[in-house]
Amino acid sequence: MNTPRAIITGMLSLLSATLIDAYSPELGIILPRGGERGKDVEVNLYGKRMLEPQELIFYNKGITVKALTKVKDTHVKALLSIAADAPLGEHPIRLRCRGGMTYMRTFWVGQYPTVKELEPNNDYAKPQVVELNSTVHGVAGTEDADYYQVTAKKGQRVSAEVEGMRLGTVFFDPYIAILDSRRFEMATSDDAPLLRQDAFVSVVAPEDGQYTILVRESSYEGNDRCRYRLHIGGFTRPTVVYPPAAKPGVTTTFRMIGDPAGDFDVQVTPDGKNGSTYSLFAQRDGQSSPSPNPVVLSNLPFANEKEPNNASKQATTKAGLTAPCAFNGIISQKGDVDWFRFSAKKGQNLRIRVRARSLRSPLDSILILRDAKGKQIARNDDQGGLDSIIDFKPPVDGDYFVNVRDHLGKGGPSYTYRVEIDSRKPSLSATLPVGRRNDSQYRKMICVPRGNRYATVVNISRQNIGCECKLEAGSLPKGVSMRHSPAPKSANNFVALFEAASDAPVAGGLHHLTIRHAKSDSAVRGDLKEVIHHIEINNTGTFHSTYDDRIAMAVIEEAPFHIDLHIPPVPIVKNGTAQLKIHLRRKPGFDGAVKVTLPWKPPGIGSPTDITIPKGKSEAVYKINANADA
Repeated sequence: MNTPRAIITGMLSLLSATLIDAYSPELGIILPRGGERGKDVEVNLYGKRMLEPQELIFYNKGITVKALTKVKDTHVKALLSIAADAPLGEHPIRLRCRGGMTYMRTFWVGQYPTVKELEPNNDYAKPQVVELNSTVHGVAGTEDADYYQVTAKKGQRVSAEVEGMRLGTVFFDPYIAILDSRRFEMATSDDAPLLRQDAFVSVVAPEDGQYTILVRESSYEGNDRCRYRLHIGGFTRPTVVYPPAAKPGVTTTFRMIGDPAGDFDVQVTPDGKNGSTYSLFAQRDGQSSPSPNPVVLSNLPFANEKEPNNASKQATTKAGLTAPCAFNGIISQKGDVDWFRFSAKKGQNLRIRVRARSLRSPLDSILILRDAKGKQIARNDDQGGLDSIIDFKPPVDGDYFVNVRDHLGKGGPSYTYRVEIDSRKPSLSATLPVGRRNDSQYRKMICVPRGNRYATVVNISRQNIGCECKLEAGSLPKGVSMRHSPAPKSANNFVALFEAASDAPVAGGLHHLTIRHAKSDSAVRGDLKEVIHHIEINNTGTFHSTYDDRIAMAVIEEAPFHIDLHIPPVPIVKNGTAQLKIHLRRKPGFDGAVKVTLPWKPPGIGSPTDITIPKGKSEAVYKINANADA
C-alpha cells in the first residue's frame, strides 16, 4: 500500500487542533434568551476566552448588532436591533473572536413584550399578575411551580406556549396548564407532537374573569438552568395543518386544525425549494402563533383523500395519477383505514414513504402495499423512526394500492399525513463527523489560522449510486484555499485541507459547500450539511437540533506554532510500520506542550490516539502501522 503524501499531510494537519481549541472562544449562554420584534434589546453573552470579540454571526435575517462590547474575557455585551418583520422563533448565533468561533447558541424572537418572572410566584393563591399578550422569562427550579394570572373576557382565546427544551441549554421537560378561578384545570400539556418535549395549551374563556397559567418541570426536577420563555396571549394555536404539503410558489388553501375557537382556512403562497419544509405561522385576529406548523414543498402530482375510502373499491385516486405521485389524508377517527390507488410501470425503482411524525402529526403509521387484486405485497411500521417506508419495484404494469392506519388504531382530526411514492434517484450528501460523544459541535467550525492550515474529515452519504466524489466550495473566506484528493467510490469519508494565506484578513461567515460526482458532466450533487444537536443524553438520544446547509468558517489570528511533517521516502507496506517525524516550528515566546492527535486514519492504518511534544521540545515521532487488509 502506498499512502499518498496528500493524505498523510492531511492526517497530520489535523493534529494542531488540540492546541488551537485550548485558545478558542467558548460561549455558554445568551441572556435574556429572547426579545420582542421591532425592539432593541441588550443581551449578555457568558463564556470563556472571549478575548477579542469581532462580530455575531446570525444564520437568519432580521437581527442586527448595534454594539458589541467586551466586559471581560468571560462576559460580552451586545445591543441587538430586532426588525419588525424578523422571523418568529429560533435564531442560531455564533460569536466570532480573533482566535476562533464559538459553538452555536440560540436567541429567540417573539411578538410580545417580555417580562421577568418575579419570585415568589409558586402559590396558586398568590400568582404573578401579567398582561395578556406577554412573554415571560422564567426559571423552573427544583420542586418549583410558577403561576401567572391574566384577565380575559368571555369568548376570548387564552393560549400559552412554552419554549423550554427548544432553548437548547439543558434537558428540561416543561408542563403547563390553564386553570380557572376555581382552580379547575381547563387544559394541560406535558409533551405535544408539534413541539415534542415543549408544550402548549389553548382555551376559549367561558366567562369574564381571571385565568392562571401554571409552568413547572414535568417531574418537579428542575434546576437553576431550566430557563423558559412562556408566551401568554390571544394567539391561535393550530395543532396541524391540512394538506400537509404544497407545491413551491403555488397559492394553496390550508385548513388550520385544532384551535379551540374552531378550525379555519388560510391562503398562502409558500416559497422554498422542492423537497424543503416551509414554516407556516398561523395568523388570526392580528396575532401569530409563536411557532410554525411544517409544510412539505413538493412538485409531485397529488390527490387529497376523499371519504369514504376504507376499502379497495372506495380507494382515493385521480385520473392519470401515476407514480411518482403523492396522497394527503387524515386518519379521522379510531380504527380508520385509508386506501389509495395509483398506477406504476414495471421495474420502476420506487420508495413509498409516509410523512406524519416528521411533520409533527401524532400518527404512528402502518403502511401496507397491495397489488391490483388486494393481495399484500409489503408492510412496514417504522423505518429508522416513527414514519413508514417501503422500497418497491413493480413486477408488472398496473394499479397498486396503499393502506394507511395508526399503529394503535388511534385517530382524530389532527392525525394528518402524506404518502409520497417517488423514484429512488441517485443522491449525495455530506456531513462533518461527530468528534466527541454527546458533543455534536466539536470540530464543526472550520477555523484556519493565518499562514497555516486546517483539515477536517468529511463523511459522504450515497443513495442509489456508487461514484468517486469531490467537494466544491461555493465561497470561502478571503485568502483561504481548499484541496483534497477525490474520494473513491469505496470510501465513505475523506480529508479536506484548508489553507489561509499569511495576509488573509481575519474574518468569518457562513459558507455553502457541495459534494458532487467527480465526473464533470454529472448533475448528481448534494449539500455539506450542518447538523447540531443542542441537547444530547447518553443512551437516550438527542433533544432539539438545528440543521443548515452552510458551514461556519473563519480566518483566525496566527497560531503560535507550525507543524512540518517529514514523510518517509518509502511507502508503508501491509503488516508494516512507519515513523512519521514531526517538527514543531515555535514562534518566539511560545514553549508550551503540544498534544498531537489523529482523529482520522485511512482504512487499515492504526496509530496511537495521540502523542505529546513536551514543553520546550520541537521534535516527535508518530508511529503508524498497516494491517494485512490495508
